[in-house]
Amino acid sequence: ADVESAYTALKAGEIDMVMYDITAELYYDAIEDPSIQLASLLDYGMYEIDINNNYTVPTYPDVRNPFNDEMFRQAVAHLVDKDKVIEEFCKGFAVRIDVPVAAPTSDDWKNMSVSGPNYPYPYDPATAAAMLDAAGFVQGSTPNPYYDPDLDWSAEYIRTYPSDWDGKAGEDLDPIIACVRTDDLRRYYAGLDLVDHLRKIGIPVDVKAGPMSDLYAKVMGAFDYHFYTGGWGLGRYPTYIYFLYNGLFWYPWAPNYVTGVDKNGNPNYPDIDAATSNIWYAESKEDAKYWAKKAE
Repeated sequence: ADVESAYTALKAGEIDMVMYDITAELYYDAIEDPSIQLASLLDYGMYEIDINNNYTVPTYPDVRNPFNDEMFRQAVAHLVDKDKVIEEFCKGFAVRIDVPVAAPTSDDWKNMSVSGPNYPYPYDPATAAAMLDAAGFVQGSTPNPYYDPDLDWSAEYIRTYPSDWDGKAGEDLDPIIACVRTDDLRRYYAGLDLVDHLRKIGIPVDVKAGPMSDLYAKVMGAFDYHFYTGGWGLGRYPTYIYFLYNGLFWYPWAPNYVTGVDKNGNPNYPDIDAATSNIWYAESKEDAKYWAKKAE
């Protein structure tokens, strides 16, 4: 039924092979057991921070979503320490990806101009703070209870909406709705780490923590969230980019629950829609690779 019971059966000699990817805890046990042989694998899976780009969210129906602003999203990206996530929360059992191409056999589909050393959003909270200021999300007058004077990027006051913002121009930011999975400790700790950074930089957060069964309807059905600690099992070829990011699949319970629409109800990203469609309807694999890189 699960990897733990399968591993117990293996240890007892009831079965000969476990085909699951084992947990770190089981791995540490297995390397001490001379009767068990281990084999490594790379998963066709992706874990990510899913950001809701829609113009509004149901909890704040008359206020523009801060994540609808490109520079706000970019600033938040600078608050995610991917290396810390891998080494501390995944205990080294993960590899970093900077574009949504996870299969190790699909490296030639990756756009390296935005990956690895060229990734445009390295962990840099000071840059994040400067970008928030530049985008108009400046500090107001309400004291920030999470202010840390030992961090030069931490905000002493709660940040505000920009002066021209639809709904609450110049007022304190409403709490970001963070849907954090508790049924996967890797995602739980990664989500809480981002929450901690957001709070310290002056962005209030309302944490909704629970298993997928508790969060599924809120995230995938109602789109009533700002970010979610998501994960996907993916296929051999990155044609899945079409389904995860094309506006055709932005509707309740569909695979794309992030891209959203603008204030007029039009898709936020027509260029990405065009590129991702061309991946799926490409006339050759090389053509599909070209459009995948354009979408990335």
